[in-house]
Amino acid sequence: MQRPQSQRKPPNPGNGDDERSPLLAHGLRESRQEDKASKLWNRKTYTFALIVALVILFNGGNTVQEAPKTRLFESIFCSHFYRDHDPSFIGQDGTVPERFCKVEPVQSDVAMLKGWQVFLDNIPSILLAIPFGIVADKYGRKPIMLLNSIAFCLRVSWIMLVCHFWQTIPVRWIWLSAFHGLLGGSSPVITSMIFVMTSDIVPDNQRSTTFFWVGGCALGTLGVGQPLSALLMERSPWVPMWLGLGLSILAVIVSCILPETLHMREKRLPLGLRHESPDSLSLKEDDAQGLFQRAKLAARRFVKAASFLVKDMRVFILLCCFMIGMLTLESNNILLQYVSKRYDWSLSQATLFLSIRYVLNVFLLIVLLPLAGRALQSGLHLSAAAKDLWLGRAGILLKLFGYLVIGAAPNVPVLGIGLVLLVSGGGTLLCMRSLITSLVEPHHIARLYNAISVLDTLGLMTGGPIMAACFQWGMRAGGGWIGLPFWFCGLLVAPVGVALWLLSFPEAGRRADGEEGRIAETPSAVEDPEGFMTESP
Repeated sequence: MQRPQSQRKPPNPGNGDDERSPLLAHGLRESRQEDKASKLWNRKTYTFALIVALVILFNGGNTVQEAPKTRLFESIFCSHFYRDHDPSFIGQDGTVPERFCKVEPVQSDVAMLKGWQVFLDNIPSILLAIPFGIVADKYGRKPIMLLNSIAFCLRVSWIMLVCHFWQTIPVRWIWLSAFHGLLGGSSPVITSMIFVMTSDIVPDNQRSTTFFWVGGCALGTLGVGQPLSALLMERSPWVPMWLGLGLSILAVIVSCILPETLHMREKRLPLGLRHESPDSLSLKEDDAQGLFQRAKLAARRFVKAASFLVKDMRVFILLCCFMIGMLTLESNNILLQYVSKRYDWSLSQATLFLSIRYVLNVFLLIVLLPLAGRALQSGLHLSAAAKDLWLGRAGILLKLFGYLVIGAAPNVPVLGIGLVLLVSGGGTLLCMRSLITSLVEPHHIARLYNAISVLDTLGLMTGGPIMAACFQWGMRAGGGWIGLPFWFCGLLVAPVGVALWLLSFPEAGRRADGEEGRIAETPSAVEDPEGFMTESP
């Protein structure tokens, strides 16, 4: 049935209906666009909440297991040692009281076991970090995170199995858990994916602030997880071990419901910029080529793609600094044993004491560094890069003095001073990440982060055995030489400090308008956190 024509008013030139119709249509389009943007932003907020949950679960699971795992290793080596030397120390349950396990042979075995575990864990990361990065760029980030969460569950389960049947299975068989990295690339790939997914879903002007908040969540988890682990260890080291396994299982569940972020950033780009990177275009040229020609072209592209790493000497210097910085971070694995051995504390007491540094680190990242950065920009009118450079310089000096004081600390109060100094330099690597990002073109950033991931892994691989060997040599030398690993770290960070003092960045101009080129386009590593995730894209 037709609608009666009499209901319709004839067009009137003086009437505003025709004029309002385009306006109404435009308003409807704007309303639809706003609804679409609102839904996208809600989805990104939900995704970011899941990313933070993964950070908490991965870090929490690893943290609550670190001290009890060390205690289990110590107990196993201790039982073997006294079985060979004095079985009277062995109790009816086949274990030795912890206070008798601080002898040099037992501690050396524990340090070497953990050091080589770190080395072996990172071999798959070295080999597979870049291939998994390519897979993540092509097929998505979610599959990589899911594979890694499953791999971590398998790793934890295998270590617990070996420790439970230690009288049947040699404890060094825990090294087989390094094969978990074949499934997803292990911790370096997880860290890279966390940064990449976060970059996918936040506006560029909030990127570095978001990085600091993610880092704060990770450190906050460590600050809560270590005291919790210490308290649970008073009952049994197996209680926090089972808790860690439970958190790893939860990480698998969260990874299953995590939305894919690969195309979320792409939706903010102009249409002409989508899928038009030089690499994607060059890949199309391969389709009709033979195998040999493809291999030659791929090798040529790889060399060309990596050439930007050495084009600017500052990029190369900062990459080397990253590797050294990650190498010194392996001293954290020795610190727990060092405090327990040097001051004759139980591992649970040492864990509780060392957890204070994570609380301080969260305060540093969320409060002190943003305030210091704001003061440098408003007071000295430094560019974002220059500000991060000066914060990095100050941080590396604090780390240098912190390592030296910790290595020489004759008592716990002096150790506390050293820890405060060390923690105060905790933002150095994040500042260097922002600095190096400001030196490359936007389409090189993903490759840059892959290169940083590989160098980080190399630092971790070499740092584990080196720190274990230094600790072993220090215990054998006796006396103050037990602090040798931390003196060695001080020796390593000294050239990093020299390199940072030799670098130069633009330092003139106003905070908003005076920064030019790539430096103006790249957010600082230290920004005001008050606007975090509050603005819609």
